[in-house]
Amino acid sequence: MSGLADTVISASGLNAFQSAVDVIGNNLANSSTIGFKNGRSLFGNVLSSAMGVPALQQNPSGVNIQAVQTQFTQGSLQNTDNPYDFAINGNGFFVVKDPNRNNATFYTRDGEFTRNKSGILVNAAGQIVQGASGNVTIPLDANGNLPTSIQLTSSGQLNVTYPGGQVTTVAKLQLAVFNSPTQLANAGTNNYSQTEGSGAPKLLTPGSGGSGTVLGGTLEESNVDEATEFGNLISIQNAFQSNSTVLSATNEMFTDMFTLLGENS
Repeated sequence: MSGLADTVISASGLNAFQSAVDVIGNNLANSSTIGFKNGRSLFGNVLSSAMGVPALQQNPSGVNIQAVQTQFTQGSLQNTDNPYDFAINGNGFFVVKDPNRNNATFYTRDGEFTRNKSGILVNAAGQIVQGASGNVTIPLDANGNLPTSIQLTSSGQLNVTYPGGQVTTVAKLQLAVFNSPTQLANAGTNNYSQTEGSGAPKLLTPGSGGSGTVLGGTLEESNVDEATEFGNLISIQNAFQSNSTVLSATNEMFTDMFTLLGENS
């Protein structure tokens, strides 16, 4: 392998490993973010693309990160005693619509919700939680009173009790499940959007079809394992250092070669 090829390959390694460090840094930064799912860098070798050279005869030309794959493993469940905090124990996603983006639909594991002044259940970004009948709304009673208690059953039924003792079912949550959730697009703010790779969502009653159950007064913590992330960081740093050493050695070789050529010219 030529010195120039060594330089190209080592440089590609430095770029790829720096990107991988960025992914690990993002995971660690979100270790306390409710509903956050960690990313994993998927490395792939790069082949030279000489015109007319069959694929089997092409030489390795380095490495790159082919994708950052979201890992949808279950996070720990934390009891908050806030009746508007919801969590999923299973594979499903809450469905929300964004009124500021033409009611675009997104999917999230972040169940940190609140009741807005219109009585609609929303997240921190103002996106509206969806149930079987559309927007989830928690209305006042006939006398303009707020509920005294809110209960979410494991099957997604949202029951509220008013000051007079009246119990009313105000909504029925639905959870979205995907054939390939790792193919969902990261839409930011803990949201995901469907792609051709993820397939269309199936909207299910919690507790059915592998969607998982829901819990009230509970939040799902980030699934980031800090010990694992730091272990990955050490491995990446070692690989980065190895590539840096090869690049430095190659540069020294070129310097010596050009010095000799200059002396002999």
